[in-house]
Amino acid sequence: MRRPLLLAVLLLPACGSDPTPPPQWYFTCGDPVCSGYQIPPGGLPPCSYETPGDACRPEGARCDPIDECNRLLVCAASNPVEQPGGCPISTARMKRDIEYLEEGELRRM
Repeated sequence: MRRPLLLAVLLLPACGSDPTPPPQWYFTCGDPVCSGYQIPPGGLPPCSYETPGDACRPEGARCDPIDECNRLLVCAASNPVEQPGGCPISTARMKRDIEYLEEGELRRM
């Protein structure tokens, strides 16, 4: 009499697999109050094909999407905006007596 053959399959992660999610493009915080695009200090290259949520390499790469709030794109394993400390929360509607300075006044400050 034949006995049935019992086959067990053990599902294990692939050898060398890493639980860290692969890096993807994320926006950085940008300006607390959007006031128009300004070229970022340091000559960051403009983005060409990079889109938030798309996979990227190498982690830490940055580009300038020419955003009205001056956000940048960064290649990271997690969203930098959602990290401890996150983005500063500062809205113009919560402030009083806002005065914008002219360029000469800024230099004097």
